[in-house]
Amino acid sequence: VTGVILSKKDEELAKNELKKLLENYPDRKLKIIGVDEFNDLLNRRDIISIKKQNSVIRTGKFIRKQKIAVLVIVISLLGFLYANIDFDNNPVYVTIKGQELFIHNKAGRVLWHKRQADNFSDPIYEKANADILDRTIDINNDGQNEVIASNIIENNNETYYVVCYNYNGKVKWKYRFSDFVKTKYEAHSLSYSSQFIDTLTENGKLELYMIARNGPLYPSAIYKLDARTGKRLPGTFWHAGHIQSAIITNDNKKHEKEIVAIAISNCYERCVLFSLNVKAISGQGPANSKYTFLNIKRAKLNHYLLLPKTDVTDYFKTRLNINPRGSLIARDKKYFEFTLIEGKPALVENGIVYDVNNNCSDVKISIGDSFQVFRDSLVAEGRLRKPFSNTQAYTNLLKKQIKYWDGKEFKDMY
Repeated sequence: VTGVILSKKDEELAKNELKKLLENYPDRKLKIIGVDEFNDLLNRRDIISIKKQNSVIRTGKFIRKQKIAVLVIVISLLGFLYANIDFDNNPVYVTIKGQELFIHNKAGRVLWHKRQADNFSDPIYEKANADILDRTIDINNDGQNEVIASNIIENNNETYYVVCYNYNGKVKWKYRFSDFVKTKYEAHSLSYSSQFIDTLTENGKLELYMIARNGPLYPSAIYKLDARTGKRLPGTFWHAGHIQSAIITNDNKKHEKEIVAIAISNCYERCVLFSLNVKAISGQGPANSKYTFLNIKRAKLNHYLLLPKTDVTDYFKTRLNINPRGSLIARDKKYFEFTLIEGKPALVENGIVYDVNNNCSDVKISIGDSFQVFRDSLVAEGRLRKPFSNTQAYTNLLKKQIKYWDGKEFKDMY
């Protein structure tokens, strides 16, 4: 101690006591410092050193003094972070926005995205677009889903690939459908887009069932890929007109798995519904000589129905009505339901709903409200003939157009 700090009023008394002390200890270096206020003490930098303590040192001292409290805070913070930070990187579902394909986990967080071909979505059935183009599947049974994307573009060209990505977006395999077909009048291009149907496990092998559609013209096909490797599997069914939607079911009489599909027939200028067993995917659908693909046999079909085309489509001199992609569903294991769109161009609000039983022996027709209003206004104006739309008489007129293929020719269903 080199100095004693005390109140100014006690300074004189303290100095007298110091003199007595120094008589016995003359070598002591001791000072008496009197101050009137605390600020006087702070201003005496020669007496006291005042500096800001390092924050790390200060924190360390606090932690040593408050070990238990700090431990509780740290554990609570880690628990909060674990509960609120999404660590899940497993793809669960896919969404499409324009040409961007977004892959999400189960909480909805976007894990990664890829660029996909444009103009393959259908605004009428927008919610079905992601499912009919892309799918998440656990191919290896390792708990991590892979993503099958149907129309991935490379180098901004017109070549479309079916691509399998692993959970973090790396390519596992890719496949390009480029089969060549021709009729006696025309050789078709090798440009095709693809659409997902479903998966089946056959003989321990996971198979992908796909639709291929020619870009410039009408050839369309159903084909299969090995889900693990992307290798093409035997069996291809061809159709002279784009296959729009397909599902796999086993609700036929023999309880065998079959593909049920809706398509456009460029040959017969109608929408069609057909089915064939998954073990019989080969050949081609019915067509006249102009639309028959050379060197491909006629397919063994379970059913093939020509569906109605309304007077609204004929009124606008439009060649075809359409069946939108994603509209075909299996309902109550008894009926296949889909929508046909009529008009020029096919007016999205002018839909008629069809229910066909699983043996394709009966068809129910439900007139959509918008179609009824639109058509009946033309009837009221004298542009179309009666009956009005929402009547049994009109649905009977549509039913009389339905024909079925008996293996050799078309016959009237009603």
